[in-house]
Amino acid sequence: MRIWVRPISSRGRIIDMPTDAGDLLREIAFRWRSFSTISAPAWKRCAGSWQRLTATLEKPATTTIDDLRTRFGADLDEWPKRLTVHELHEAVYLIDVLDRYLNASGVVKTPGLDVGAKNGTALPALANSIPGPWDLVEIDAHRRYATLATRRAHGTRIARHYPRSRFIAGSVTELPGPYGVVTWILPFIDPAPLAAWGLPKRLFEPERLLAHVKRILTPGGTLFVVNQGKVEYDIQRDLFRALDMSATPLGRIESTISPFKRERYSWRWTAPA
Repeated sequence: MRIWVRPISSRGRIIDMPTDAGDLLREIAFRWRSFSTISAPAWKRCAGSWQRLTATLEKPATTTIDDLRTRFGADLDEWPKRLTVHELHEAVYLIDVLDRYLNASGVVKTPGLDVGAKNGTALPALANSIPGPWDLVEIDAHRRYATLATRRAHGTRIARHYPRSRFIAGSVTELPGPYGVVTWILPFIDPAPLAAWGLPKRLFEPERLLAHVKRILTPGGTLFVVNQGKVEYDIQRDLFRALDMSATPLGRIESTISPFKRERYSWRWTAPA
């Protein structure tokens, strides 16, 4: 069944647009989340110690974690006080990936931008891998957890630990930049995951978003993209080609501490100087 809805554009004009019933429900839910922005306190049950995570992992993973904690310093000792066990696992995996594949030391400059930041729990890994101020942007920032706290509330709370960093509710297209580095973990380049996350299909515009990110990178700035699965990896390749971006394919991500079952692939693109 197809239904006509009349969304309001960014310029305030009403536009008639046909959509299916499922997408209409996603649109209504998204608008309600965006309207109802008041959040409960951003409370969660944090890991408390690295032992809570490492006790569940094999020796190669714990060795890698010990090495990362030694090399990246004291802030990692604070992570268990800020992140749940699951978030801690993802954060230490991300810093391992950035260390292995982005190879940012002495090359990448901030400020940095993380696109699709969800609740901001990637920030500890980002800010330690590439020190400096970071902006975290999330289009669905008012999505709520069982505690009634929003992603934005959690993201804002964790950003307070990292000077001049901030969590932004909105679209990356609203950000003027410039940024020295942009990370984009699992961009929506296939409409199925977008719908699975409950987002309306009008937000599916991968080429437009990538073109904007291309514009807001400083000359010599770096874009680091991670895709899930070979299909999305191939779609990402075609998007880069469509925008005349000679991105370097870094291949399948290998990490002894990956918490994910599906394969992930990464790319790196440097803006022309």
